[in-house]
Amino acid sequence: MYVRYQPRRDIGMSDHAFTPAAEKQARRAALSSFVGAVIDWYDFLLYGLVAALVFNEEFFPNVSPAIGTLAAFATFGVGFLFRPSAASCSATTATASDASGC
Repeated sequence: MYVRYQPRRDIGMSDHAFTPAAEKQARRAALSSFVGAVIDWYDFLLYGLVAALVFNEEFFPNVSPAIGTLAAFATFGVGFLFRPSAASCSATTATASDASGC
């Protein structure tokens, strides 16, 4: 026998007001998240510029400049693709002390 879910109608969103301390904590968390995202994307912007201009000559000197640039962008792409999985691994490890990590 299935019971249909009935949401409670006696509680509204306006009944759950933030206290000043909770509002301050929420603003601080939002600001910290924004600053972290800006730093992260700035890091990727700088790495992309350096990959295009410098890495082909520094790390791949024995190949043609076009192949060196493609190889530098390939390393950039691999880092961009694996960033979400690395973030989830570090978040799992940081939040659960008894977790085995990834």
